[in-house]
Amino acid sequence: MLTIPVVPKELGKNARTCDIGTVPGLPLFYMSDFSIMGLQVTPYEKAIRLLKDKAYRVNVHSAGAKLMVDTLDDVKEVFRRFQKAEIRYDLSDLAIAFYQG
Repeated sequence: MLTIPVVPKELGKNARTCDIGTVPGLPLFYMSDFSIMGLQVTPYEKAIRLLKDKAYRVNVHSAGAKLMVDTLDDVKEVFRRFQKAEIRYDLSDLAIAFYQG
């Protein structure tokens, strides 16, 4: 199983106000060799609603969500659904946004 973090595209603007200690899996201080690949999406609420409506396994928490998929084909299907629903997404390093905003 693959777990993919999903966060609002606007994370860069809001990440500095997030308490890093409350985000599962993040170290308290930035390390240059640390990264978290994930999806930045907009509009975030629409993306989460679509994932839940299509019965994807999604755990939502205060800093974003975790999408759980089994195969690369599942990821490709999520991307197709996002495109069809006009949800913009980027696969990027989320750690940079949290630490450097």
